[in-house]
Amino acid sequence: MDYIPHEQAIFFNWQDNYMNVVVAESVGWGILPADLTALQGLQTIYVAAYQTGSKEQKLTRTAGQAQAFRTAEENYIDGIRNFNSQWISKNPLVTDAQRVDLGVTVPDTEPTRIDAAGFAPQLVVDKISGGMHTLRFSNPEDPDSKKMPYGQKIILRTAVSTADIPEEDIPWSGSVTVTRFLHDVSYTAGDKGKTAYYKACYESNRGERGPWSDVIDAIVA
Repeated sequence: MDYIPHEQAIFFNWQDNYMNVVVAESVGWGILPADLTALQGLQTIYVAAYQTGSKEQKLTRTAGQAQAFRTAEENYIDGIRNFNSQWISKNPLVTDAQRVDLGVTVPDTEPTRIDAAGFAPQLVVDKISGGMHTLRFSNPEDPDSKKMPYGQKIILRTAVSTADIPEEDIPWSGSVTVTRFLHDVSYTAGDKGKTAYYKACYESNRGERGPWSDVIDAIVA
């Protein structure tokens, strides 16, 4: 959500409060005087243009005054965003309570907790070439999309064997993290003719895993 109001009259009052707080706290926040002066200059131009070209003056303003106001407002908002990014958002001298007083976004220092998906990714062997399998992953709830479910990545397990074996006896190797819908698995010349096995699951940003997919297999060419 944008912290800067879009309504002209609301923004006028918001910026007045913002600048009053910034001026009062600028020394304690370590703000360079030159940067504050530059923003105050944009404010001065904006306030003068507001008094002649804003919607509040729509019955008396000229087209030139309206355009001058729009330009001044755009420049001022750009200046506030740059100033806020440099001196407010990540400044350790500014408290979250002071950011609330300013009317700006309070940074979220805790990552959003996302549960593991309650379903497994779909996977197929998309291409078989010399010593390589290309796997294709898809989200079963949105199969036409190439994107992962929000906050999820794929954990892939692989195995290779000289013969078909029961699923419970498959010698799975370590896990590999996959973040794209296509993933290549390479094999050596000694693996040619063997059977490769694959299964996958989603993992959330909390490290929690969802159910595993069905096992698929393909011959190494």
